[in-house]
Amino acid sequence: MPIDRRTFLPALLGASAAHAQSPAPSPGPRYFDVVRDIYPMRTGIKRMSRRELQFPPLGEYRVVTGDFHIHTLYSEGTVMPSVRLYEAWTEGVDVVAITDHAEFLRTSLPEKRGRAFEEVRELAAAMGLLLIRGAEVSTVYSADGELMSQVTARKNTDFIVLFVEDENALFAPFDVAMERARSQGCINIWAHPGPEWGPIPQKFLEMGWLHGVEMRNTVTSAGTTVEQFAGSHFYPQAAVWAREKGLSLIASSDVHSPAQFERPTGALRDFTLLLVKEPTQAGVREALLARRTMAWFDGMVWGRGEDLALLARHSLRIAPMRVDGKLQGLLLRNACSIPLEVEVDPAARLLRLPPRAHTVPALGSAIVPAGVPSGAAPTEIEVRVRNLYLDRQTNLRLPLPVTNG
Repeated sequence: MPIDRRTFLPALLGASAAHAQSPAPSPGPRYFDVVRDIYPMRTGIKRMSRRELQFPPLGEYRVVTGDFHIHTLYSEGTVMPSVRLYEAWTEGVDVVAITDHAEFLRTSLPEKRGRAFEEVRELAAAMGLLLIRGAEVSTVYSADGELMSQVTARKNTDFIVLFVEDENALFAPFDVAMERARSQGCINIWAHPGPEWGPIPQKFLEMGWLHGVEMRNTVTSAGTTVEQFAGSHFYPQAAVWAREKGLSLIASSDVHSPAQFERPTGALRDFTLLLVKEPTQAGVREALLARRTMAWFDGMVWGRGEDLALLARHSLRIAPMRVDGKLQGLLLRNACSIPLEVEVDPAARLLRLPPRAHTVPALGSAIVPAGVPSGAAPTEIEVRVRNLYLDRQTNLRLPLPVTNG
């Protein structure tokens, strides 16, 4: 069949034009685009062992351990977010809040809009850690073009906001950022407060939007604004503020460098103990709002009397030890991971009982020689637990039954 030259040439030209307009096959992603997307590297499960912290059920509550103030390389921290999870898991933490500084959103890996939380959310779930999205919001936020001298002239005050929905919205002047955090329903904790109550926490308190105060912060415990009490450095006045102003007591690490370098060799992490109805994010939030928290650090536990009493009543057991039918001693058992320093009230009329506190080891027991001058042995003994504090003048006192159970 002969080719019609009148139609062939236009068809050929049309096909050539269509081919020229069609996109060229994609060569694939560029190397540096891929590296940028995966940096920092999402490291996964590592070989680790965990120090399990044990507490008995406290009636309707159970105890979970938390650290609500940590930093990663997304702000002033020097380690990756995954390292923070490894540290927390191995040291017995149940709940972790990543609280990178909001003012670093444009300077530390600014293209990573999901920040540290998104990077390790699945890793936390695999490790069984409750991971809370948080941020530290500071008055030192700097507007574009502001001089360093202008920023440092402001007195710095920091607040930890928890259960953040949009972290990027918090890159704003302090008042704006805090209002945005409040509109997101965040819990608000005054960080490393110093020895004096201030106008900014007072403003939030009057708004009904101040929920907690840090009593102890591992990093700032070496600073100049802390007080020394019982050999430790922290903010003992926070116990009074918590009671008078209705706030939760918080103990945090504020860890920036690798955790092992932020505290003395062999020292334990600082913990917030929460009495939760359920070990979920909702349960943690409810406990914080209900003030069912205790601060545990340097062998001391600080909190409300009712919470401390629950801990002691369900952890301590006193059993009589009889020889030839006579009371010869007391067996003290401790069912929690905190060593308890127990002092028996002298009014118990027990003989051969040394006039000092008796340390009952964590998850262990202690035997104390004791006897009665005459009559039956007591069925209840008043004790003072010298490392459980309501405030710096007041230790927990409570009666405990003497039973064989």
